[in-house]
Amino acid sequence: MLSITNSSDAELSIRAKKETWYNSSCVTCGNDAPEFYLNLTVQGNSTVEGTCDTSTDNLRVFASMPNISNARKLNHFELKDIQITEN
Repeated sequence: MLSITNSSDAELSIRAKKETWYNSSCVTCGNDAPEFYLNLTVQGNSTVEGTCDTSTDNLRVFASMPNISNARKLNHFELKDIQITEN
């Protein structure tokens, strides 16, 4: 789960490319599909956190499927090209 804190008084919009590596291979690199981007708004002086109940995938990172023996496993995650703008 991701947690993002805005310590300013202003509302901020955040956009970043999510790069995920499963089984040592980046599966999102070079793909600009919308689902591979984090897009969210954070109110001033507040924190947003992902939970298992989060209705949006923005603050969750899929790690693995433990009940499947040959399922791919997350071994690296990065947020790239982070853009923060004041609303």
